Amino acid sequence: MRRWRSGRSGAFAHVQELAQAARDYAAGIEGDPGRLAAVEQRRDVLFRLMQKYGPALPDVLATRDQAAHELELLDTADLDLRAIAEQRSTAATEFARACAALTARRKAGAARLEVAVNELLPALGMPGGRFGVYLSPLPSPGAAGGEGVAFQVQLNLGLDARPLARVASGGELSRLMLALKVVLAEHDAVPTLVFDEVDQGIGGEVGGRLGEALAGVGRGRQALVITHLPQIAAYADHQLVVAKGAQRGVATSDVQVVRGDARTRELARMLGDADMDTALRHAAELLRTASAKSERRSDTASRPARPPRR
Repeated sequence: MRRWRSGRSGAFAHVQELAQAARDYAAGIEGDPGRLAAVEQRRDVLFRLMQKYGPALPDVLATRDQAAHELELLDTADLDLRAIAEQRSTAATEFARACAALTARRKAGAARLEVAVNELLPALGMPGGRFGVYLSPLPSPGAAGGEGVAFQVQLNLGLDARPLARVASGGELSRLMLALKVVLAEHDAVPTLVFDEVDQGIGGEVGGRLGEALAGVGRGRQALVITHLPQIAAYADHQLVVAKGAQRGVATSDVQVVRGDARTRELARMLGDADMDTALRHAAELLRTASAKSERRSDTASRPARPPRR
């Protein structure tokens, strides 16, 4: 019993010491109503920020960092705009220089193309034809340069030059395209060319010249020519005959390759001579002439260029 009382007395003494220490600590604290108000105000601000940008304080801090970054961008916007303006001015100057260079090249190329095509037109049955390249300035330059390019043609003397697609018939258009292909053969990468009814309105010697020109275009590429002139057909490497017929009451078309004597007879038929013997001799002569000219062209093409004279 005495021990329990002794322990209770010791515990009571400890409690008294703690109470005295608390009273001493409280007596040393000075009240600061302003500080309390500031803390409460800050807690209120943080609460409202978390409600708007939360739900947690890290979310609020992330929003703060993003806003600071955007503000920094706005502060440097003037410098960025000036730099962009300088780049734009430099690009505009370079673009204008490139357009001017392209215009100069186009003018020079157009002049050479006109001369070369117009030299070929008389031999292709268009003695009064004139070909022209017209450059029309655009209101504002674009990706294709500062001007539009149009091909115009004067089919006969005394007529005004008009756009090529509006004035040329099928045969005339084919011959003009042939002249262009002959001139541009070294620069054209098209593997196959098709000429339909290129012989309309011509014949005789002009037909032979046309056939020779077509043979020249066919070097290094495939040229398909639809023709009724034997003078042109004689220059073909392979001649195909299209014949219409009927099988079991249905119209059909048959295509057959003719060689040797069969080709000579087909050319004689195309000549339309009443005397078949004369037509055959004429057809054989056409083939010999075309073959000889083709061999000369091949020899010229394979012969090395002469060194320039000193």
